[in-house]
Amino acid sequence: MLLKKSKTPTFNRTVLGELFSTFLLTLVLCTTVLLFERVFRIMKVSQGIAALDVLKLILFIQPSFLLLGIPMSLLVTVLIVYGRMTMDNETTILMASGAPFSLITRPAVRFAAACLALSLIVSLYLFPLSNRLFRETLYDALARSVSIDEGVFNDGFPGLLIYVKNKITDRSYQDLFIYNTRNPDEPVVIAAGSGEILADPEKGAFQFLLKDGNMHFTTGINEYTYISFGRYYMEFDIDSGSGSSSSKDEMYLGQLWHASEEGPPRRRSRLMIEFHKRLALPFACLILGFLAAPLGTMAGKAGRMGGFGIALGVMLGYHVLFVAGENIAQTGKVPVWLAMWAPNITLAGLAAPVYWWKTRQ
Repeated sequence: MLLKKSKTPTFNRTVLGELFSTFLLTLVLCTTVLLFERVFRIMKVSQGIAALDVLKLILFIQPSFLLLGIPMSLLVTVLIVYGRMTMDNETTILMASGAPFSLITRPAVRFAAACLALSLIVSLYLFPLSNRLFRETLYDALARSVSIDEGVFNDGFPGLLIYVKNKITDRSYQDLFIYNTRNPDEPVVIAAGSGEILADPEKGAFQFLLKDGNMHFTTGINEYTYISFGRYYMEFDIDSGSGSSSSKDEMYLGQLWHASEEGPPRRRSRLMIEFHKRLALPFACLILGFLAAPLGTMAGKAGRMGGFGIALGVMLGYHVLFVAGENIAQTGKVPVWLAMWAPNITLAGLAAPVYWWKTRQ
């Protein structure tokens, strides 16, 4: 008995519903695994930061994981659902009823197109926006929490050991001693009568304004330098350890394109790599839709773990190719677009014959 055309909407809705529910669960699991290590790094520096700010930081780093989590979850979802259909002989019955393989895989392809649209929204809009909000939130939280205790040696600043005798306010001090080892070959000793911590929102950095002091450092073998100053600005970092974003991660696609047209070659190359990465990762979803459905029907007899193993192998191979393409693009030996799109081309070269072979069965 042929599969009636009037039955296909019901079939599509049923499979799409199963794909959607499985995808949500898989996406939560994938992003949780990817997020796990980063959360520990955020919690490491969250002492003194309000709990609400910590939750905001965790929320704002989600889009960076969704870029990889969406295609990974799509692949696992389609393999699980179509593997389950094969185990229950549903695909066999449908094909025996005269349904072409293209009709059976239509829900997977449509769902892959929806994942492509979702991934593009994340890549082109949410990713740069969330990176900017992450940096601003982290900076504001650290600016409110940064402080130096008096009468003790403070080592919470990378490369700096600070001692203050008197604390006037949370940001101003008297009688400071600073041992600066940010350049290990030339450590500097600074003594100042007073100092104040300043915040620079544009740079997202902090500065010490030191007054009425002197600096002591060696410039070579048996060479000693002494400098006195009235005002001295020293920029310093706070060890965020949370993977805050760089400027290119905060740029939208158009900004990346325009910024890549000027500047040194190395910077232009990095910006073009980011430009093509923002597009290549989302379009991998559509290719995976055509690949995962036939792989799911072939791996159905192996059970859910078989489908998960195939998904892990495919994504691992894709990730290796993507990282290799990024490294090759940085060398300048091949065009950036070719290096960054080569993993998708390879994936399409695998998907096309597999899909064609299943349609011919």
